[in-house]
Amino acid sequence: MMRVVSANLASKFFKASAVALMLTVAAPAIYAAENPDPGVKNAVINHVATTGDNLLFEVKVANESGEKFTLVIKDNTGTTIYRGVYSDKNFAKKFQFPKGENDKVVFVVKSASGNKTESFEINSNTRLVEEVIVKRVN
Repeated sequence: MMRVVSANLASKFFKASAVALMLTVAAPAIYAAENPDPGVKNAVINHVATTGDNLLFEVKVANESGEKFTLVIKDNTGTTIYRGVYSDKNFAKKFQFPKGENDKVVFVVKSASGNKTESFEINSNTRLVEEVIVKRVN
């Protein structure tokens, strides 16, 4: 009789522990999905095209709450070359930069409160590759 009660208690304890663990793990993910903040895993930067001597990028920010956020673009020396404040819910804007050797551009999306930031670093390298192949034919 004692073993049956003990097995039932252990089984109930295991089930309760599993439920508590699932809630602990799932709650932050559910909250994050329901309450997205700008600059926190909601920004996407894509290389759209390379035309002549220019690189074209598109920045998209999913900002369902409509909270203000700042977009800052810096060059390879850390100098700010663009700064804009937006509150668009579905922000999308294209930026064009001249390409050169060893260029680096940094995009920073920062929430209005300033405590949530997402950064992207883009490195563009142009190289000339000369390939010579020697092959035995007989």
